[in-house]
Amino acid sequence: MTDDRSHPRVEPAPAFADRLERELLARLAAPTSERSRVMIDLATQRSSVRTWNRPRMLVAASVAAIAVAAGVVALQLDRDSDAPPVAAPAAQHAIAFEIEWPDLRSVEGVNCVESETTYFSATDGRCFREFVGEVPMTGDVDGTGLWAMLGNLGEAANADDTSVNVPSAFTATYIVKATVAGCGQGEFMVSEQLRFDGWESGAFSGTWEIVPGSGRQDLSDISGGGLVPGDFPARNTSQATRTGQVSCD
Repeated sequence: MTDDRSHPRVEPAPAFADRLERELLARLAAPTSERSRVMIDLATQRSSVRTWNRPRMLVAASVAAIAVAAGVVALQLDRDSDAPPVAAPAAQHAIAFEIEWPDLRSVEGVNCVESETTYFSATDGRCFREFVGEVPMTGDVDGTGLWAMLGNLGEAANADDTSVNVPSAFTATYIVKATVAGCGQGEFMVSEQLRFDGWESGAFSGTWEIVPGSGRQDLSDISGGGLVPGDFPARNTSQATRTGQVSCD
């Protein structure tokens, strides 16, 4: 066999080559019909050699392909072994606590922003209202919060608060210093997005969330959030209640 790997060729065995040469020389002297049969036989024998060699070439190609695939898998496994482990999600637990706001009228400040553009939702006394103070917290969050809230006054459409002409929305921030059940003691910040549910009920509802990265001391890794259900006696919820999930890991 030649060493030309780009064009592999199979050489017949010596004994086979000698026999083939003798038959060819003998039959070339034969009549034309006999010569034709010799050429057919020769082509058949060459085809047999190629056919015999094809499975060997296919086997070699298959072995090479398997080796390449095994190398790729081994390389991927090696890369995976070097990858940092994926951290499991932090465990959360349920909490419920209450925030006692003071009478909002006692801490309300009107903050009408001067502007060149007229905004319907900020005219006729519907300016932003600012509320600030310190509030007590009880329950699974036990401590105090330095509190600031900003919101627009809005306007009711009827006496029973079933609809409004201008919705009233509030944003509140707390700097909390408290003990959190199942977590420890320290400081963190809470943000709230609230909707004023009605002038008749005086209730707020919305969501709260611990500001990421705001935890200190035992609560350095605290995270979580939840709901402000609002004052709805039919649901047995109160204005002050907050419910949700927190993680301390």
